[in-house]
Amino acid sequence: HLVLNLRAHYPDQQEVGEVLKQHTFELYNLEQDPKCAREMASEQRTKALELRAELVAWLRSAKDLGWRKRNTRNAAMSEALRSLGYAGDNGAHSANAQAGWFPAACTCEGCAEGQ
Repeated sequence: HLVLNLRAHYPDQQEVGEVLKQHTFELYNLEQDPKCAREMASEQRTKALELRAELVAWLRSAKDLGWRKRNTRNAAMSEALRSLGYAGDNGAHSANAQAGWFPAACTCEGCAEGQ
């Protein structure tokens, strides 16, 4: 199971510990480790990089179906999602809308590591 961090964030949204950087990735074996306690990307780097490349290619080619539009029918739900970091006006969503789900030419540290 590959996890691709589309934005920088704290694990579990708790604002403690080390920030997971944008576009970094994690690899877990859900069959042997269903609680994702053992991160394996460094051990299985080739596999992790292959999976990341496939996911990034798919994200770059995916059509925008309008799912990121603001939910105007339910203000309470919109606010709950915004408080969890899933929706908001921080500029990330509008920037991604211009570049698809994943920017074509990103030079961030996570993308450099993923090459």
